[in-house]
Order: sequence, then C-alpha cells, then structure tokens
Amino acid sequence: ADLIVENTFRMPFVEHAYLEPEAGVAWVDDQGVINIRVCTQVVEHFRSVAKALGIPQNKVRIRGTMVGGGFGGKEDVTVEIFLALLARETGRPVKLVYTREESFVAQSKRHPFVITHRTGVKRDGRITAAKIDMIADSGAYPYLTPYVLLYATAMATGPYRIENVSVDSVAAATNQPFTSAFRGFGGPQAALAYEQQMDEIAKAVGLDPLTVRRANYLRRGDETATGQRIASEVWLEETVTRAIAGLGEPTPSSKTRKVGRGFASYFQSYGRITWFHDTSRAWVGLELDGTATIRCGVPDIGAGQANSLCQIASELLGVPLERVTVYATDSAVTPLAGTSTATRQLYMSGNAVHKAASAVRKNLLDRAAVHFGVGPDAVDLADGRAFVKGDESRSIGLDELASACAADGIPLSNLALFTAPFTEGIDLETGQGDIWPDFTFGAQAGEVAVDIETGQVEVLKSVACHDVGRAINPAAVRGQIIGGSHQGLGYALMEEYIVKDGITQTPSLAEYLVPTSCDFPATEAIILESGSGVGPFGAKGIGEPALTPAAPAVANAVADAIGIRIHEVPITPERVLAAMKRGARWRG
Repeated sequence: ADLIVENTFRMPFVEHAYLEPEAGVAWVDDQGVINIRVCTQVVEHFRSVAKALGIPQNKVRIRGTMVGGGFGGKEDVTVEIFLALLARETGRPVKLVYTREESFVAQSKRHPFVITHRTGVKRDGRITAAKIDMIADSGAYPYLTPYVLLYATAMATGPYRIENVSVDSVAAATNQPFTSAFRGFGGPQAALAYEQQMDEIAKAVGLDPLTVRRANYLRRGDETATGQRIASEVWLEETVTRAIAGLGEPTPSSKTRKVGRGFASYFQSYGRITWFHDTSRAWVGLELDGTATIRCGVPDIGAGQANSLCQIASELLGVPLERVTVYATDSAVTPLAGTSTATRQLYMSGNAVHKAASAVRKNLLDRAAVHFGVGPDAVDLADGRAFVKGDESRSIGLDELASACAADGIPLSNLALFTAPFTEGIDLETGQGDIWPDFTFGAQAGEVAVDIETGQVEVLKSVACHDVGRAINPAAVRGQIIGGSHQGLGYALMEEYIVKDGITQTPSLAEYLVPTSCDFPATEAIILESGSGVGPFGAKGIGEPALTPAAPAVANAVADAIGIRIHEVPITPERVLAAMKRGARWRG
C-alpha cells in the first residue's frame, strides 16, 4: 500500500418502534386447542409455545394477523407464551397488549457496534488490503447475536474487491438491554463503517469518492470476502450513477447554512443462511368458476408479502388479480412457509407459489390443447381465458376449462415445496464458503443542509436506486424503498435508545425520537430490473436492503457540508457542534 487509512465508527442501540406494539388474543376451542391470534413474523412459534407448556404441538394454533410493523422485533417469541398460559389456566379468552413503554423495555434492540477499518490503498484509489475489527454489544442475552455478527462480518468489506482481508469480530455480553434481529441484521452497521471509510480513503488520496469506488467495485462473477461467487448482476455503477444524477442541481450554501452531498453503495443478502436448509410450502388451486385460491403460511408484515403471491398466481394462471384469494398465516390450515425474516418471503414463498401455479398451469394448457386440437405450446392463459396464440378468437373461459379438467379427473390444485440451495457452511478456520443464496445491490444519494450555529441537519433531497431483479409488485417495492430510506435516515440523524446505569433514559416516544413524515423529504425511488435474481421471474429481495445505504449516505453528506467526519451516529446537533469546535481547534 502507498498509505494506510484508519478510522473507528460507532453505532448505538436502536428501538424497532413499530406502530403496532406486541399484542394478541388467545382462547381454548372445543377441541382443546389453544388458539393464539397474534402479530408475529413467525407462525411456526406454535412449536415453542407447545414446548413451553409441555403439550403436543397439534394442540397449539397460531393465527397470524396483518402485522403493523415488525422489522425483526416480532421474529422472536413476544406475547405468545403468556397468552397460552393464561388461556389454559383461566379457561377464558385472554387479551394482552403492551403499552409503548412496556414494548420499549421488554423487547430487543438493534446491536450497537464499534467498527475499526484499517485500509491499505494505492495512490490511484485501489484497495490492497483491509483489516477490520468489530465489537458488538449483545446485551444480557444472546438471542440471534451470533448470526447478526456473522452477517456483519461477511459484509464488512462492502461491495468491493479486496484481495487481502482480515475481519476479527466479537460480540460481548453486557448488563444492557438484550439485542436480536433488526431490519438489515448487521448489514446496516457494516455499511455505515465501510461507506464512510471509502469517503475517507478518497479524501486521503485526493480523489473523487466515486472514482475510488469505481476502482474497487465488485462485478458479476467476482467473489466476496468469504469466497462466495456472485452469480447475479452487480449493478453498482448503474445504481450509483442514477442515484447521484437524481439529486439534480446543487442547492447553494449560505453564510450559516452549509450544504453537502453524499452517497453510499451497498450489497445485502436476501434469503436465509444456506446451511439452514430453508424450505417454503404453498398450495394453489383453480376453482370451478375460474377463480384461484392460494394457501400459504406467509406472515404479511406490511410489505405486501401475501399480495405478491396473488400476483404470481394471477400471472401464471391467467386469472384476473381481483379473482385471486389468499389464505395466509395460520399454522394449522395453511402450508408452513417459514419466517418473514431475512428478506426471504418473495424468494421462498414466491417460488413455492410459482412452482405450484406452474403445475396447475401445465394441466390447464394440456387440457386446453386437447380442446383446441393443437399442441400445449400453442396455448396461453390470460384475462380469465385459455386461447390459441395468434388466434384469440379461439378461446375458452377458465370456468369451462376447469369443469372439463374436473370431469376428466385432471388435478386443479397443487401443493409445492420450494427448497433453497443447501450448503455445508463456511470453513470455521478461514471463514471461506457460501453463506446466502444471492445479493441485492444498490445506492442512495442525499443532500443535506447543516446550520453551523445550531448544528441542526436538514435533509434536502434523497434518492435511492436499487436493482430489484424484477418488481413483482412495483407499488410495494416503491413503498419498501421509501420506508426503508426513512428508517435509515432516522438511524443516521435521530434514533438512539439510551441506557444509563441500567436505567432507560428513552422509555417512550416522548423521549425516543423517530422520524415522522414531516422530518424528511420522501425519497425518490428509482427501480432497476436486471431480471437476474433467484426469486420468481428473476426477482431479488428489497425489504431489508432498502434501509442499508441511507444512513451512510447522509453521514457522508454531513461530512461534505462541514468538512469534518463525525464518527458516531446519530449525528445530532450536539455532535455536529462538538465536531466543528474540534475542527476549529485543529485548524487553529
């Protein structure tokens, strides 16, 4: 290396702060089954409840709801066991709803991290080596800490080619609030460090931040730091160029209001760890009136997971979307689909529905081909009808076709199991090996104004560009990008769960600051579709990735505005003023 750049970055505890707190109702039915209707990301928790109560698993039924926000906080068991115990012991229906204060105290937090980057670089910006040290605070209990640490470790280098890498990470148990899953699962903490470090490298070598990144970006076919080869498209150049361009003309600074711009690129996994041997199941059927039904245990946590399944079935079966019904999130009557975590549901349950609907589609095409006297390849399905390609006057309604299939004993439904790639895990000595099915790539750019008298940071513009592979539900994709960005901006500028001497200092939304729709401008969402993902129709995941680049983009914009790096988030007015004071002393 021509020079070495070293920096340490700090991130705090963060509260999920979902709109809907932990809540549920429970009752014992006339079969002696404990029914629990609860806001959860995991209906498979019926097994944990049964184990805790010492009863058979088929005597517990989880009925999920449309969840008012999860972000990982409803991935662990919350109120389910309490509800089950109370319903069993009282023989009466039971309702339990946490107050906001109870939710803050009783639920897990995002992991605080301290991350040090020591990077060797050439004068042309090429990175020769990276030594990265990570310390995470797990709080009093481990929960999912080992896996969060794994994610952060494997993503520590960012979306860059670095031949010589050493990452040393540790999670410490402390007398602090416990931590667990939170949207991004270690990826946002890693990105906050690696993207600020990239700007500091650019500053050290006297080059534009984009030039330095371009010299090091991963490309399709490259390997990550763990040796996993990237098979899908890596549209880092495309996304960052579009995001920066989306900012438009710069806003001028004034004497007391300094304007700066920043951006961040990222990569984020979607789908669970491949040695977990993940599976998802879905049932798809065509009714005799030409309507379609889907049964799938997918919990919908506000991201449109269930609706996307309807769109997939509609596309394959030719059934209008309004004539597709989905039954979801019931551990007793819907095929189990796994957790709504790890940005996995579109990939896993979407592929399961695709597989089941494709089987039904084949039966319909085969029977329609007999009806028309042509080959199956000459028939298509759309708008509630089967028709001959190139001659749509030769058509038959799906209701008539379904009746014909039923009369001939041809199945009109299919239960499908989709299995993710199974691997044996990484080498425990070298850390080498595949970890996830695939990655999402993208970028975010922002423009901020910093009041140098008060330290207040105002976000003026925000643009995010992501390659989502294929936007199955464009409105939901756009909503995820805008919402994830807003959450990430809050991470950068506002949110910090503060504990002092074991006492929570931010016990409610009166003290814990979360961004409202008035605090930041809506992020402009630019959706790119490479069609290269491993989800249905080439889709990639976007639920967690949408958050990841927002905070480092703003952190870089603030540094650009005031000429000083603030190494800790949130970047509060107090920290801005303190940094400028230190900078003035240093320059003096």
